[in-house]
Amino acid sequence: MNGTTLNAQLGGDMKIVSGLTCHQLRTHLAAGTITAITRGFHVWGTPTPVELLHELQRRHPGLVATGTSAAHLYLGQELEFPLSVAYGQKLGPSAFYTVKRRSQRTHVVVGDLRVHHPLLAFDTDTPRDLALAALEHHYAHASGRRLLERHRSGFERLPRHTHGLLTQAALFTDSGAEAKVARALKARGMRVDTNFFIGDYLWDIVLPDMQVAVEINGFEFHSKPDAVVRDHWKNNDAVLRGWTTLRYTGTCVAHHLGDVVEQIATAKSPNLAGRLHRMVTRWHHYFTRQYDDPWGARIGPTG
Repeated sequence: MNGTTLNAQLGGDMKIVSGLTCHQLRTHLAAGTITAITRGFHVWGTPTPVELLHELQRRHPGLVATGTSAAHLYLGQELEFPLSVAYGQKLGPSAFYTVKRRSQRTHVVVGDLRVHHPLLAFDTDTPRDLALAALEHHYAHASGRRLLERHRSGFERLPRHTHGLLTQAALFTDSGAEAKVARALKARGMRVDTNFFIGDYLWDIVLPDMQVAVEINGFEFHSKPDAVVRDHWKNNDAVLRGWTTLRYTGTCVAHHLGDVVEQIATAKSPNLAGRLHRMVTRWHHYFTRQYDDPWGARIGPTG
């Protein structure tokens, strides 16, 4: 091929540089019209993270997104540089990706990208909160329990770090509020189950050792007449079976997470003289917040 001929191959929407002389390449690099990914791999312009991941996976069929990149894909978030990828061989050094040598690269497909299996993807280099969020998202809802059991049965052993994350994660929950409460209770060393049946009714969170059952309710769903009737009978059923039942709203969790967790954790020996046992209108954010009146006045709590 003549050194003055410019060829561009498509890697997704990314154009791969080929056919340049060394002088031409240096000129374009200096001008910023070409980006050096690694030795022998240059692209026109600046690639996006997803474009580069597509091209890396095209070049290396065994390569999978792992770590932070895997978490972003599981959560439906935008990828960021540097990409985190797992492969069985070394790749040239790059500022755009980090490579982890992994022999076990079982993967799932997200969109059209290969992503390290969620039970293998996260190690100590992945921010803990991000890894927990990805696992909680992947194994959400009651169906997440069956999915996790099926996934675990597919591996003879799991990484020790994965075991630790699964212990801390608030799995099988249906909302972010439930996950926050369950995770905070686990952080206090309490045994927590989520989406747990008591009789015929499914409860959001239970502490089986204390026989405490917790519901986190949203205003819209739980204010419907059929839900109100069901919730009353559900609560009565659990009480008559010997459970202590506690109920909170998403607003309670958003603004009083510490109070919610404290009340649940101490449900068998509550501090009845404490602030939480005063009239709720005196201290709860929902009642004490300041808000704007359409006539321009600042209105606070009444009554």
